[in-house]
Amino acid sequence: MDTETWSDQCWRVSELADEEKIHINAINITEDRIYVSINVIETTQGYVYVYDHSMNKLETLTTGYYCHSISVEDDIYVLHSSRREILGQKSKISVSKKDHSVRGMASTKDYFIVGRFPSKIWPPYASGDSEIVTICKKTKKVVDVLPLQGTGSINDLRVIDEYDFCHSNPAPFPCKVVKVF
Repeated sequence: MDTETWSDQCWRVSELADEEKIHINAINITEDRIYVSINVIETTQGYVYVYDHSMNKLETLTTGYYCHSISVEDDIYVLHSSRREILGQKSKISVSKKDHSVRGMASTKDYFIVGRFPSKIWPPYASGDSEIVTICKKTKKVVDVLPLQGTGSINDLRVIDEYDFCHSNPAPFPCKVVKVF
């Protein structure tokens, strides 16, 4: 990887943050690529920058609207907070009830797992009831909803007992899981 070129790209994103009021919502690093989800606040436009290490090339995918989380597998999927959908280049899956917001996504071989909370919980982090929604990739249907009373908004989820396509972490996760009550 040409460090100077990657550094230049980082500076470009940094300059955009000052000029266009953007923020980064997700970074997913695979063996040969870096995926960065960027939201431009004033235009509600979203992008995924894809940097290919081997070719030293930066590609921009326009996603439209705000996106959170990037799942990299047979397609590139993003969680659209405005549309309340998981959107791939070839397909889309509805995630949310009309009066709910979505944030945080994990992805296994068979399922998407998404955080969902009532839109009235604003600003994020406020208290209120949330849910973890599991969606079957094959049927594109919700197969499980886990209610989490009083937790406020959910902003990130991770799978630790198998490969997570949103975080590109190998399984099992290299730490001991401890339940805290």
